[in-house]
Amino acid sequence: MQPSIDTILICEGIYALFQSHRNIRINRALDIGSGSGFIGKFVAAHAPGEKPLAVELVDVDKTALEYAQSAEFNALHHGKNGRDISWKFHVGCAAKLLDGVQGKGYDLLVSNPSYVPTPDEVAGGAALNSGANFWEGTGLLMHLLSLVIDGRPATAPGSHLVLGFTSLTLKSKLVCTLLEEAERKGVSVQILREKEVGYKVWYAGDGVRHLLASPSETLCKQKIGSCEYFVGCTKNSQPRFATSLQHQMSGYHWHVAYIIHVHKENSGSR
Repeated sequence: MQPSIDTILICEGIYALFQSHRNIRINRALDIGSGSGFIGKFVAAHAPGEKPLAVELVDVDKTALEYAQSAEFNALHHGKNGRDISWKFHVGCAAKLLDGVQGKGYDLLVSNPSYVPTPDEVAGGAALNSGANFWEGTGLLMHLLSLVIDGRPATAPGSHLVLGFTSLTLKSKLVCTLLEEAERKGVSVQILREKEVGYKVWYAGDGVRHLLASPSETLCKQKIGSCEYFVGCTKNSQPRFATSLQHQMSGYHWHVAYIIHVHKENSGSR
């Protein structure tokens, strides 16, 4: 898939993270659900560090990885300050890949996973990844959060997770519970980017009723864990932050995109 607004926002968030945390050193990074590989290439170009950098891409679509290994992908061989870059490609489930990591884990995990909760997830049901719609289900998103919160082997000590989701995601009770658990366990959650974007309801498998913000969620941010977020989407043609351009875009519901940085000092043990 071609880069979307989510992809651009994640790249902006990654760059902001690298600029604001001068002590970060990335030696092994994984782009999860890599698609075109745009995010992986951005990490390769900007990741700070002195040692050789290993960048890995994983996607369930073998076509995406075939492209990433083609000449057209134009993979970088040298990164910031001339550091050497190596590439590795995985076809399959990212969760299984991460659960199977042995030895040193990843310093940086980056993903814009499926983030639209199903009606069952909003009602309090278990997180899942829908087999019917690639954009539905928060199972992978929650799995990635848990990796850092619990300090599992896939994450190197002090690793960083840059994750994209939207205010739709926060209609899931389990996602909110996990963000609150992060605060209790001393895991840092920082909002790197926040931007209201149009939501194409006609793509959604189960419609939008279960994702609509309540009156209070529409007007005010809600504290979830250590951060404050807007929750849910607004009704058709009623953006929260109205601009002249948004008013011209009739037919859209509106949600707020978030790029967050999740970090646990010295997480995990070897």
